[in-house]
Amino acid sequence: MAETKNADEAAKNTGKTVSAAQSEAGKPAAKTAEAAADAEVKTEKKAPARKTAAKKAPAKKAAAKKAAPKKEAAPKEEKTAVKEEAKETVIVQDEAAEKAKEAAVDAPKAEEVTITEIKEEPKKSMASKEEKTAAYNAFSTDTLLEMASELGLKKTADDLKALMKEDSDLAEIADELAKDAEKADDFTFEDDGYDIDILPVLVARIYDSIDFSLVNPKTLKDRINAALALELTGDALADTDVYNTLFDTVREVLMIAQQNNIHGVQQINDTVLADVPALVVKFMDVAYNVLKTWQYNDVKYYEGFIYSVLSQFEELHQSLGTRAMMDVADQLILHGDYGLGDANYRYIIRENAIKDMIYFRFASIYRDLDRDKARAIAHEALQWVDGRYDYYQAIVDILNS
Repeated sequence: MAETKNADEAAKNTGKTVSAAQSEAGKPAAKTAEAAADAEVKTEKKAPARKTAAKKAPAKKAAAKKAAPKKEAAPKEEKTAVKEEAKETVIVQDEAAEKAKEAAVDAPKAEEVTITEIKEEPKKSMASKEEKTAAYNAFSTDTLLEMASELGLKKTADDLKALMKEDSDLAEIADELAKDAEKADDFTFEDDGYDIDILPVLVARIYDSIDFSLVNPKTLKDRINAALALELTGDALADTDVYNTLFDTVREVLMIAQQNNIHGVQQINDTVLADVPALVVKFMDVAYNVLKTWQYNDVKYYEGFIYSVLSQFEELHQSLGTRAMMDVADQLILHGDYGLGDANYRYIIRENAIKDMIYFRFASIYRDLDRDKARAIAHEALQWVDGRYDYYQAIVDILNS
């Protein structure tokens, strides 16, 4: 009877637990679970673990499961707000990532700007040119040449003399030399004792050392007449001597003209008592033949020299300027510089109204190099040249060759 009574009490207690769990359905599941656990403890104390009680135990678990309240669905507005907040978080993260990328891309640019800003400017001298010139004049010519060498200028005294024999404009020569002084920006008068302004002083010093008295117009007459009598023989050494003799003679005439500011042909003829135009033509004829077997640099040197001679005398420039340009263009093509040679011919064609002789020479220089190109030039010439022109038939012959 005692066992039956105890079992009934346990059942009552269990029923109370279930009722209590159901009444607390609106509370959180954690509190319901705690209540169920307390009920189990009380039952275990009051009733020993018997078969009847053991059979009833599953009812507690079932009741506990029933008692667990369902999670209330969050209102739609709250869900929407949560989603929007999540989206905003993602957007913020994306924006932060984009900014990080932009910062990474812009970082080198900023660094470059900084480097540019801190780049040192070339050193500037505070001393006046007059002060520096006075100081430079105290140095010997050899010392001035050594200083110029430190500035990056690779010229000897003889090199500078040769330049001055071709061009008497000392300021222009100094400006050209300054372009070759690659290290000039590293020197200042205050720190090193000299700078780029040393070049005009050096040029003037070298010019003063040239003995122009060696060029005597009275004795030059005989040398000009002797040079006019020279002929090429086909022997390389002998032909070189002919070229050098003519070159030196023409250069002496040029020096006299520059020293006396002579620009007219008649005036220079009267000064040297000889036929200067004939001398220049003779020199050009010899140069055209000799330079074919010489180096490309010899052609470029001749180009600068002959232009200096012709520009000194206005009439020679008018009568021989186009021929000189074609001679140089031919030499450039013969030495493989087709681009520059062709460009020279194109310029000459544009600048001259009578084009038959120019086209003839342009096509002729390619006859032994590229026959197809020679014929193409001749074909082009017929757009401008017809039977009225002197070189028409010669151009047609090249086209049909």
